[in-house]
Amino acid sequence: MDPTVDFLDAACHGIPTDMFCPRDEHPGDAPAAVRICNRCPIRRACLDWAVTNDEQGIWGGTTDRQRAAIRRRTRTNVRTLPQTGRRRHQVGLWTGRGYTAQQIADLLGISARTVVRHRNADTKAAA
Repeated sequence: MDPTVDFLDAACHGIPTDMFCPRDEHPGDAPAAVRICNRCPIRRACLDWAVTNDEQGIWGGTTDRQRAAIRRRTRTNVRTLPQTGRRRHQVGLWTGRGYTAQQIADLLGISARTVVRHRNADTKAAA
């Protein structure tokens, strides 16, 4: 699991996981699971984790299909960037969501100093 997110704060904490793993994406428990996610304080972080890690089941209030669509849209925008550009793009997204430089560094496997350099480059480019 994502070390920057405290999943113990999740609204689903303590609820049986099978509720969040509907078979073949058919209704059943999915609507109830989505309702739980929609009131969750870490919903966005959970969704980010599931999209990034190709998780199955209900995560962040979304189904597998919905996350696949998110991944397709994101790849379309980011896929053509060189590795440094993709990394800078991710740093910008996670910075906008309130992640610290160290949290982003841990997620991307880079140093916090590199995260700061990406942030500074974005600031200069925007000026």
